[in-house]
Amino acid sequence: MDDLDKEIIYILQQDSKITNAQLAKEIGLSPSSSLERVRRLESNGIIKGYSLILDKEKIGIECGFLVYIKLISIHKDTVENFIDIIKDIPQITEAHKISGIADFVLKVYCSRVADFEYLISEVLGEIEEIKEVRSEIILDTIKEKEPLPINSEVTEYI
Repeated sequence: MDDLDKEIIYILQQDSKITNAQLAKEIGLSPSSSLERVRRLESNGIIKGYSLILDKEKIGIECGFLVYIKLISIHKDTVENFIDIIKDIPQITEAHKISGIADFVLKVYCSRVADFEYLISEVLGEIEEIKEVRSEIILDTIKEKEPLPINSEVTEYI
């Protein structure tokens, strides 16, 4: 991945709806060369996809939570079973395997607190692999869906 690829990635993270002609102009390449680079980044799995960002309030999502899950064991089968189950729960928008106070942290969005309570007690509460559930309400989102840093050196941002 060279500097032009990094520039393409940066631009697409800012606006994935940009036309190829606009992208080519911004990076100083012909449209065919620009498109070839984007397709190569996609085929190599560097660009995994494109997404849509919704305004949660305007679609009736009023509550966000971080849910910390401790499993009964970290045995491979236990972890895989848990992952298979939570993949199908639409209110769980992110799931991360972590170290420290829990085994997983989930980001959950619900329309109402009552819906979250149902999710915790009736959905997650029925998963045999779960030993402990802790949750925190998201009061405000300061930063969300930000572009990934192409240059990982922190000193460049200080």
